Amino acid sequence: MAIIILLTMLSLLSPPEVAEETLIEPEVEYNFFQPVIDKLYTLGVDSMFVYKLSNDPRVKFDQKYSKIHVPTGKSSGSSNKYATHYNRTAVSKTKAFLNVNMDLLSTAEKQFGVNKEILAALLYVETRHGNYLGNHNVASVYMSLAMADQPDLITMNLNALKAKHSRKSKEAFAKLESKLMKRVEQKTTWAIEQLIALDSMDSCCYDALSIHGSYAGAFGISQFIPDSYVRWAIDGNNDGKVDLFILEDAVFSAANYLKLHGWTDDPQDQYDAIWGYNHSNAYVKAIQKLAGKIK
Repeated sequence: MAIIILLTMLSLLSPPEVAEETLIEPEVEYNFFQPVIDKLYTLGVDSMFVYKLSNDPRVKFDQKYSKIHVPTGKSSGSSNKYATHYNRTAVSKTKAFLNVNMDLLSTAEKQFGVNKEILAALLYVETRHGNYLGNHNVASVYMSLAMADQPDLITMNLNALKAKHSRKSKEAFAKLESKLMKRVEQKTTWAIEQLIALDSMDSCCYDALSIHGSYAGAFGISQFIPDSYVRWAIDGNNDGKVDLFILEDAVFSAANYLKLHGWTDDPQDQYDAIWGYNHSNAYVKAIQKLAGKIK
């Protein structure tokens, strides 16, 4: 009897049988930029850089960068857009810049064949010789733009298009809608290309996620986009780095860009080379007018 009681007591002290444990996978938070992340991985972009892009708090989505402009062929007053770039103040400041940096600009002129006055004028038009560099996080600009082909953002751009062209006929609006969709494809592809270029920059020269620049994602005194930096930026002060926030590098890079875009002694070639920098006739004329006034 004592043995039976002892066994009963031992059974009460033993732990109860544990049911087979069911493993529950933790929920993985969906990253808002996932469509862009997937594209970058597919294209073979360095995984560590992609991780930085998608998790760094400096990189934020802003729908203003996802807005797609649809050209309608009508003049928007762009001929006056650059009028202040060759007024009395512009001429005075650019003359002063030319005088202070005569040795640098003359060296660039000798090496690349691009007039020192053109270089001084171009840098004034772009950033007032480095005084207005922009405060937009460049990585955020391109990550946000690369999202423009997502349904919600397509709807946003379509609604904006409808509001702007509410009086258009159905046929006319259909053409604009088609243009919009083509622009979305072009712009998102272009944004991905710039992100890939940022990867190259991050691995050699910059903390790419800290770069700030224009609303359109151009940066530095000479306002290069990342892809232009990778292809045409050069070291102007021989320190082994290419930093477009350093004047020597910005001047030599701008001169190199113009030369490699066809700059010669021919006026038409010069016009075309400047137009390659910014596809605007008003922009080209502003630089040429300003350069002419400081000779």
